[in-house]
Amino acid sequence: GHRPPRLNRRESDTTALLPDEPKRIFRYFVFRRCRYVWKKSDKSFVKLTGYDVGEKVSSFHHNFKGLSEDFQDAGRVLYGENTIDVEVKSYGQLLIEETINPFYIFQIGSIVLWSFDDYYYYAGCIFFISCISIAVSLAETRRQSVSLHEMVSMHNDETVNVVRAPDQFEEIPATKLIPGDVIVIPANGCIMTCDAVLVSGTCI
Repeated sequence: GHRPPRLNRRESDTTALLPDEPKRIFRYFVFRRCRYVWKKSDKSFVKLTGYDVGEKVSSFHHNFKGLSEDFQDAGRVLYGENTIDVEVKSYGQLLIEETINPFYIFQIGSIVLWSFDDYYYYAGCIFFISCISIAVSLAETRRQSVSLHEMVSMHNDETVNVVRAPDQFEEIPATKLIPGDVIVIPANGCIMTCDAVLVSGTCI
């Protein structure tokens, strides 16, 4: 085998392996779908928020002139992509979630008790009706999940024009938007794929 390379005196186990990479390092963790970012000035983790928290309305008109592509790439690492993931659960998962409903647990108990008293026909009727009810509920829940998933996926395929610099624009996928991007709304309108503040012009 090959010998591992020896470390230079100026190198250590913390030396960057890719020195040419941008030195934007974010420390964060995710807890209950909320992201907490290390704030060096406070020496603690703070909840990551958008510009809807603690931002004056006037700042949107004066401070937001568009983001560079590099800044947007770095911001996407911190904020993630502008997407909503709608999980379409399998029938097995839906069945388990449905049957642990207190109502169906009560129905199972009723079936057992009626069976002990030899009311088999009555217990069978309860079982049959419960099965039909669960099947209808599963089919409707699954249909709504698939419909919502397809609708969100369709919106994720949209593209938007963002301002890069004065009189410079770029068309990017809507999934790459981050807080701070300035969007150009076409004259014929568009599907808004994010929450936004109107900073100039008029819009219905």
